[in-house]
Amino acid sequence: MANYGVGFLHFAIFTNFVIQVLFMVHEKEAHLREAMAGMGMLDSAYWLSWFITNSLTNIAMVVVLMLTGLILNLEYFHENAGGLTFLQLLLSSLAFSSMGVVVTALARNAAGARSRLIVVFLLSSIALPTLHTLYWVIWPDETTARTIMSLVWPGFGYWATASALVSEASGASKDGLAWEDRAINDVAYSVEDGFLWLLCGFFTFGALGWYLDKVVPNEYGQRRPPYFFLQPSYWAVWRSLRGAELRGDAVH
Repeated sequence: MANYGVGFLHFAIFTNFVIQVLFMVHEKEAHLREAMAGMGMLDSAYWLSWFITNSLTNIAMVVVLMLTGLILNLEYFHENAGGLTFLQLLLSSLAFSSMGVVVTALARNAAGARSRLIVVFLLSSIALPTLHTLYWVIWPDETTARTIMSLVWPGFGYWATASALVSEASGASKDGLAWEDRAINDVAYSVEDGFLWLLCGFFTFGALGWYLDKVVPNEYGQRRPPYFFLQPSYWAVWRSLRGAELRGDAVH
């Protein structure tokens, strides 16, 4: 785990991320969302369904990874607190899932999604480890740069937390990180800081994906204006649809 652990876990999370993106793009190509909207489905129900689906997928992946690590007697899973490893993997996968919403919003079809996924993979696998070494190890005082980069790309939070946990569990002199030590700051940041960065990335990319889904032209060339969320008419339509749904429930 000391040499390849961070990269291996990143590959597992990224594979799960790719599968989620391709499923969302497939649904986009099949126009299922438009069909369901025609039947009265609210936009919020669409996003909630994907959040629940991706969250359950992420939890299943994390459980499989942890069980595999325990069976193989890997130090990362045996010596670090189980809650820390579970939370690190889950928050990382959730942050990547939010980034998947952005990729889906920018891609009209599976071919476009694959090309964007290749770019994301290269950035996550090559650029991020290098920048992590620079701003988290060589220049530990660059706290502002670290915070900005963590908001710009959720992979920074992953590499920071995974590297810290792998380091704490690697070698004969290390016995892992306990849950109560998550806020200890040994390398200019703590694992708890990394968790906060991942949470920020999750919400930032989730909001960005929702916004881009509205303003990027679809296959019909339709889109909302960039300032749509400032228009009372947008929220009035949502409220009217919601009210109609509630009235329908009351009738039934």
